[in-house]
Amino acid sequence: MAFSSASLSYLGGIRTPHSYSTDVTPLPGAYPPDGEYRDGMNYSGKEFALDCQRQEFLIGTRYWRIARLSVVEPAIETDGDVNTFPIAPYASQAMVEVSGPPLRPESPTTINPIGQSYFEMDGPLDPYGCEPHGILPVGDMLLVNGAKYFDSGNTTRRAFFACAWPPTGAAADYVPNRTPFKALGNEKEQGWMAGGMCPIPAGYQAALKGDTLSGNSNLPIISRGSSGPAASSFWAADVIDADPIPCTTLVGYPGTHFMPESPWNSVEPDDVYNQNTLINGMAIVGDTLVFVGSHGYGPACYGIGSPNPEDHEQDINGEHFCYDPAVSNHGTHAFPYRVQVWHYPVADLIRVANGEVAPWDLRPEWFELTVPFHRSDYVTGPCAFDEATNRFYVSVYAADGYGGEPGPVIYCWQYDGAAAPPEPEPPPVYPCRAERRQIAALTAKLARIHALSTPE
Repeated sequence: MAFSSASLSYLGGIRTPHSYSTDVTPLPGAYPPDGEYRDGMNYSGKEFALDCQRQEFLIGTRYWRIARLSVVEPAIETDGDVNTFPIAPYASQAMVEVSGPPLRPESPTTINPIGQSYFEMDGPLDPYGCEPHGILPVGDMLLVNGAKYFDSGNTTRRAFFACAWPPTGAAADYVPNRTPFKALGNEKEQGWMAGGMCPIPAGYQAALKGDTLSGNSNLPIISRGSSGPAASSFWAADVIDADPIPCTTLVGYPGTHFMPESPWNSVEPDDVYNQNTLINGMAIVGDTLVFVGSHGYGPACYGIGSPNPEDHEQDINGEHFCYDPAVSNHGTHAFPYRVQVWHYPVADLIRVANGEVAPWDLRPEWFELTVPFHRSDYVTGPCAFDEATNRFYVSVYAADGYGGEPGPVIYCWQYDGAAAPPEPEPPPVYPCRAERRQIAALTAKLARIHALSTPE
């Protein structure tokens, strides 16, 4: 059966805790000040992953720490009330900041300590706009990447690192032992490499040339990224051992290869891609690579959102306006909006990996994913798939409307498709690489890296 909306049966949603955790890595000087010694789910969830080994959700918090929540059974809401969803409790009260202190001696010292060292991604070490984007637990390490949202000069040069995982003991005692930030592939292409990540099932790893996928799209400036879904494969162990990290791009639409059927700068309504598309997560579900995000499928427009249809594309008092009764901010608009799934057969990605077609030759299928609670612009976080249970999870940003600072809701579907990844082939053995594929050795290597890079 081909993958479609009929492949997913909705099981309901899961709320995240309203309570704050005070067992956090201290961030002196945080703004606002209450972020120094406490953290919570409000305005969080833009980083999301499923730790299948420990049955935990990992969620990036408001202040760029990582929270661990226990996976619980989803439930259908009652009477349209988000508060009837079950709550995924904290699996550990220890919320940690994984990037750790800067490793580069020439790094600035007077910066906002939130996200302390993410500014190391930038070539000229400009801290503005540098933030985490993707997280993925792999055995005893955590893969993390970041990006500058508005990188007009395409100065991001290092976007990935690995650190020890999971934390033990109190948050204040956690030492992430992270690697330095590194480039995935070409250092000038980090704008479409660093984003949502997902594991590659064992049966596909040899064919797709890696055990992990990562990708991002539609970040400004569009010429540094992908105008459509993007995914590149790599081996997680290479985040420890290689710099740059070798990778294989399997799908993507860079500046010289935009989709001609869905040009990024078109103002016409488009069901596949436009200026208001935000793709935040990916997962391999059965024999299909699935992307999830928000999509405005009305006429695209850049300006201030207005509820008045007569204001569309009008200049008023020196400002340009777009008809958008859902979103009033200054930026891109394409009302109305929906949560959307884009998907590709893994068989097509294998053709790309084999060099038979180019990554930009592929075209996605799509369908709408209906969720009961969401922001007016339908912004989602990443997604995840559990092979053991055939459950597909999507984190929807700010969907739990408590107070003035909403948190994410995690929605869950049962995958009903019959397709499953093939049995894994014996892994190729490369000189000097067999042992470093063993996850058990990664934490020790991270600790050695940390010891060598920490000044006495």
